[in-house]
Amino acid sequence: MGILRKTKSFFSQSLLKIEENEKLYFVLCILILLINIPIIIFELEKDDLVIDSIIAIDSMAILISIFYLFYRLVLKKKRYLKAFRVCILLFCIAFFPWYTVFLSHFGDQWIIRLILSFGMLYIYSNNRFVIVMSAVAGMLAYSLYLLISSIYVGNTENIMLEYVEPYTIFNNGVFSISLVLLVIYKITLTSNQIEISKAFASAIAHEVFGPISIVKVKSELLLEKMDYDDKVDLKDRVKELIKLTNHCMRSIEIILTASKNVNTEYSDVKKYSVVKCIEIALEEFYLTEEQRLRIHFDKSSDFKFKGSRHLFKHVVFNLIKNTISHAGSNAKIYIWVEKNKLHYKDDGNGIQKNELPKIFNADFSKGRFGIGLHFCKKAMERMNGKIECISKFGVYTEFIISFSKSIDNS
Repeated sequence: MGILRKTKSFFSQSLLKIEENEKLYFVLCILILLINIPIIIFELEKDDLVIDSIIAIDSMAILISIFYLFYRLVLKKKRYLKAFRVCILLFCIAFFPWYTVFLSHFGDQWIIRLILSFGMLYIYSNNRFVIVMSAVAGMLAYSLYLLISSIYVGNTENIMLEYVEPYTIFNNGVFSISLVLLVIYKITLTSNQIEISKAFASAIAHEVFGPISIVKVKSELLLEKMDYDDKVDLKDRVKELIKLTNHCMRSIEIILTASKNVNTEYSDVKKYSVVKCIEIALEEFYLTEEQRLRIHFDKSSDFKFKGSRHLFKHVVFNLIKNTISHAGSNAKIYIWVEKNKLHYKDDGNGIQKNELPKIFNADFSKGRFGIGLHFCKKAMERMNGKIECISKFGVYTEFIISFSKSIDNS
C-alpha cells in the first residue's frame, strides 16, 4: 500500500504543474498541424508498412490537435482539460520521435528531434513530468516498433533514410525555431513572476506596517495603564490588541494564499453553502464596527457549490479588502444571491471604463487594484466558476461570482 500511495503521489505531483497558459496550447496545436500535415502529404507517395505506421501517428496527432482546438474554441469546454493536454504531450510530442528513433536505429536526425521534444516537454511541464512522459512514450513507441519489425520484412533503417529523413530538415527546423521562441516567452513570464513576487512583498509590508504601528502605540498606552487598577479598561485594551494582531495575521494569510498556485490540491473540496461561507468570511475578516454597519448581506436565498471553502473564503476576503481600499470611506456593500450567482456590489467610486477590462490581469492588478483580483479570477476558474465585474465610474462597482452548476440544497 505504501508503494502504491507513493506512486500515486508521484504522478499527481507530476501532473500538477502542466503548463496552464491556454494560449501556449493553442500555439502547440497549430505547430503540430504545421509540422505533420506536410509530412503526411510527402509520405503518401510511398506505399509501405513503416511509412503507413508513421502516417497513422501523424494523423492521430493532427486529429488530437484539431479536436482540442474545437473543444476549447468552439465548444468552450473546460472539463478534462488536463487529460487532453496529457494526450497532446504524450502522443503529439513525445511518442513520435521515440518511434522514429527506433525505426531509424538511432539516426542522427531523429535523435535531434527527440532532444527537441524533451525541451518542448520541459516548456509545458516540469522535470518530473518530462521523465514520466518520456518513459511512458518510450515504452509505447518501442512496443509498436517491435510489432512493426515482426511483420515488416524489409530494413526499417533504409526506409527512414530513403523516404523520411529528407523531410526532417523541415521538421527539425520548425521545431527548433518554435522551441527558441517558447523559451524566450517563458523567460518573459518568469520576469513577470519576479515582478509580481516583488509586488506581493510590498503588499505584505504595506498591509502589516499600519496595524503593527497601532499595536505598538496601544501597547505603550497599555503599559502606562498597568499602574492603575482598572481591570475592565485593561481587558478592553488587550482585546483590541488581539483584534489588531488577528488583522495582521489575516492580511498576511490573504496575500500568501493569493501568491500560491491556485492549482494546489486543496483537501477541503466538498459541497458548501455560499451563504455559510460568506458568513464565515465576514466573521473572520477584521472590520471596524463602522465598516460592519456598511455591509448589507441578504441571506434569503442560497445555493451550494462544490469547491474549496478556503479558496472561496479568500475570494470574498479580497473583494472586501479591495472595496475598503478603493471604494471610499462611506461606500456601502450589498451582498445577495440569485440562482447560482453571488452578487457583490458597492456604491463607491467605481472603475473607469478604460480600466475595467484589465482589472483581472496580473500585470495590471499589481498596481492600483492589488493582486487580489487576479487571484479571484484564477481561484474561481479552479472551482469551475467565473468572476465578472460591471461598474459605472463614480456610481458603483459590482462583482458577479457564478458557478457553472449549483448543487441542489436538498
